[in-house]
Amino acid sequence: MNLDELIHHYSNLDIELISVKLVEILNEWKADNSNVHDLEILIEKYFGNIWLPTNDIHDRCYQQWSKFRLSAIGQINGMTMNERLYWFSLFERFDNCKTENQKQDVYSKLYAKT
Repeated sequence: MNLDELIHHYSNLDIELISVKLVEILNEWKADNSNVHDLEILIEKYFGNIWLPTNDIHDRCYQQWSKFRLSAIGQINGMTMNERLYWFSLFERFDNCKTENQKQDVYSKLYAKT
């Protein structure tokens, strides 16, 4: 499950703290220049500071994040740039870069070297 698939999963839930707020946070991360480590910290704090209707809902939502975190963030050092772009759903942003600096921002975001 890549980041867009995770966002899609969360957006279909009938829990505003997840379907609206968390989805907004994830989409904002895709557009900003913070890196993968920043994303991990941001989402871990988010799940640590929200109160969902039941522990079961919290556990299921957090489990989806954990699967993504382990597959994408946990394996990022062994990935090619294309794999990183796929996992973090950044192909479109990378393809739309008009300057070398914009590409560098994406490389930095994903801990890739040029």
